[in-house]
Amino acid sequence: LSNVSHELKTPLAELLLYAESIADGTLETDEEIADAHEEIGKSAARLQHIVSDTVLLNLLETDKYVPDLTSCDLHTSLENAVHSLAHLALKRRVAVSLLTPGPIPFQCDPSLLDRVLEHVIENGILYNKEGGRLTIAASSQAGGFEVLVRDEGPGLPAEVRERLFEKFVRGDSSSTYAIGGTGTGLALAYLAVKKLSDTLRLLGTGADGTEFAIWLKAG
Repeated sequence: LSNVSHELKTPLAELLLYAESIADGTLETDEEIADAHEEIGKSAARLQHIVSDTVLLNLLETDKYVPDLTSCDLHTSLENAVHSLAHLALKRRVAVSLLTPGPIPFQCDPSLLDRVLEHVIENGILYNKEGGRLTIAASSQAGGFEVLVRDEGPGLPAEVRERLFEKFVRGDSSSTYAIGGTGTGLALAYLAVKKLSDTLRLLGTGADGTEFAIWLKAG
C-alpha cells in the first residue's frame, strides 16, 4: 500500500504547489503560469489514471466487470500503447521495437485490451536497463494471437516470480520509488486477460532480460 500512497501523494503535492504558486503571485510571467498549468494537467491526469486503475482492479477482483466485446485490431492497439508510453521510453532511454504482420482483427473488449498492453509494455520499460531495448512481437497462432514482450533488464528475483501477478508485488523493492508505479499494473493485466478467458504468463527471466507472453483467443 505504501507504493500507492506514494504515487498519490506526489501528484497531489505538485497540484497544490503549482496552484498555490499561481494564487499567491509567485509565478509572474505568462510563461511561468503556462508551465504551471501544464504541470497541473499532468498531475491531474496521473491521479485520474491511478484512480481509474484502482476502480477497475476492484471490479475485476470482485467479478463485477462485464466485458463489452467489439471489433478490435491488435496492431492498432499495440501502436497506441507504444505511442502513449513514448515519453517514458524516452526518459528511460529504452528503444522500443514493434513487430507485427499488419492489421490483426479480432473480437475483444478494447478498454481491457488497452490496459493489458499498456501495463505489460510499461513494465518492460520501467524494469529495463537504461539504454536497453524492448521488443514487442505479435503473431497469429492456432486459435488466436500471441504477443511477446521482452526487455533487457536484470531479471526478476526468485522470491517474486511466484507472486508476480499479485497486487503490490514489485520486481525490485530497492528501486521502488526511483522507478515509480503502484505495483498493481501486472495484477490488473493478469485479471483482465483472465476475465476474457485469455492468459498472461512469464516465459522466462534472467540476467539478459525478462519475457512475457499474452495469449488472446480469436473468438
